[in-house]
Amino acid sequence: MPPAPPPDPSHPAPAPVTLLEILALADGTEYTSTVRGHCMRPAGVFDGDTIILRRQDHAHDGQIVTALYPGQPPSTRVVGLKHYYQAGGRVRLATADRRWPPMVFDREQVLVLGVLVGVDGTVVLSPESDVVCPIHRRFFRPDACPTCAVLGHVPRRHPRPAPADPAP
Repeated sequence: MPPAPPPDPSHPAPAPVTLLEILALADGTEYTSTVRGHCMRPAGVFDGDTIILRRQDHAHDGQIVTALYPGQPPSTRVVGLKHYYQAGGRVRLATADRRWPPMVFDREQVLVLGVLVGVDGTVVLSPESDVVCPIHRRFFRPDACPTCAVLGHVPRRHPRPAPADPAP
């Protein structure tokens, strides 16, 4: 995988957002966060990516959310990016990487902080690359743009543009 491009001065890095700042945001406000870790790679979200979240305290099954939940040791709390599923009074938070088991909590132990609405990736490829989504310029994995899949864009597979006719 090629290294991330140098920072673009026209797009400054987002300022860190604290938990208190997130909790103070009005419902529906969008905010950004920087991803740390690799457990959402299969969903097309990579370490170092800037994600765009919509502040809300609820989610539908399968949505990717940032949530506050119990950690280890038991007295700690963790903020993480996970797939969200609810059944009865229980919530299951799952990574996109199936090597990590899902975590199950009582509903009152989990606080949804926001729902993923966009990914500004760290890996950008040339539009001419045959392994890149023409919309997001991200790798296909395999033959499907993970960013489009995460955000629910249809179609999941992007048609390849027809090659241009050579000049006479």
